Amino acid sequence: MKTVVYPGSFDPITIGHLDIIKRASKLFDRVIVCIMKNVEKKGLFTYNERKQLVEIAIQDMDNVVCCTSRGLLTDFMRANDIVYIIKGLRNAEDFNYELSMDRFNSQLLPESETIYLAAEADQTWVSSSAVRELISYDADISPYVPPKVLEQIIELRRNSL
Repeated sequence: MKTVVYPGSFDPITIGHLDIIKRASKLFDRVIVCIMKNVEKKGLFTYNERKQLVEIAIQDMDNVVCCTSRGLLTDFMRANDIVYIIKGLRNAEDFNYELSMDRFNSQLLPESETIYLAAEADQTWVSSSAVRELISYDADISPYVPPKVLEQIIELRRNSL
């Protein structure tokens, strides 16, 4: 069974993330969406909230699961016997960043292989960072997140006030 890990902060999951997950689920027997810590980002949602949002988004996909990890991606992969990583690319900046991450991952886990999927043209500008900013201004994020995720974000925000 071929398993791929889709790592990211998913803070929050967007329609772009979900598109990559759906496409990966057609290429692999099992997709693990792994919520990771990014030391360069200040999160809006907790790990548990992010996991809840991802699980809502993937609930209809039988071969997709979600987990969290606070360590190195390669340690997670080694512990779970995974060699494939999937990454979505929106632009050249994403490619340059992900290529450098691929080099680190290859040094730490030589058997790892990264597969890149290009974002759909209408999603190349959608990012979690932009969605977080919109949320901070109570702006409409409905075009950028799955509908069920939007409902949960509204509920999480309501409960945090």
